[in-house]
Amino acid sequence: MLNATQYAEIIILSKSGHSNRKISRVVGCNRATVGKVLRLKTPQPPTPRIRKRVIDSFRKEAEQLLTNGGFTAPQLMQILKRAGYRGSLYAVRHFVRAFRAKQLERRKMTATLPCGTSLLAVDHFWILRLMQGDIDADALKSDCGPTLTLDDAHFLIEMVLSGRLGFRNRAVV
Repeated sequence: MLNATQYAEIIILSKSGHSNRKISRVVGCNRATVGKVLRLKTPQPPTPRIRKRVIDSFRKEAEQLLTNGGFTAPQLMQILKRAGYRGSLYAVRHFVRAFRAKQLERRKMTATLPCGTSLLAVDHFWILRLMQGDIDADALKSDCGPTLTLDDAHFLIEMVLSGRLGFRNRAVV
């Protein structure tokens, strides 16, 4: 695949009267590529390579199971294997993560996320945002309700972001 400078160099050398063979030696590409570039007149953007995945033939069933049941990747893998899936658990995990991320974007965080063996509900999403440092005291107070004061929210954020691991864990609990 030629980059923009190689494409421009081929056009300039051609306009200055050089042969395709000489242009191919200077640019460092095949002579047929030089001819193709000169015939096209405009550079073509690279086309992305779309790979077919093993899980694509089971996509509808997997999406339906994830939407209705909230299965984890290993549970989904067992169900799909019974249906004839021969791919890896890694591929299923990758699919589940992508599906859940897309689901969260669509529904604005109304889906449930698997967290270990339990499900992390939307009510607990503030914990993830807190651990990632993606929430301020006002948003934390509004997410947790009237039981948390603004001073407590500031203290909690400070402990999670700058405290030792033991203090962070106690602060969240």
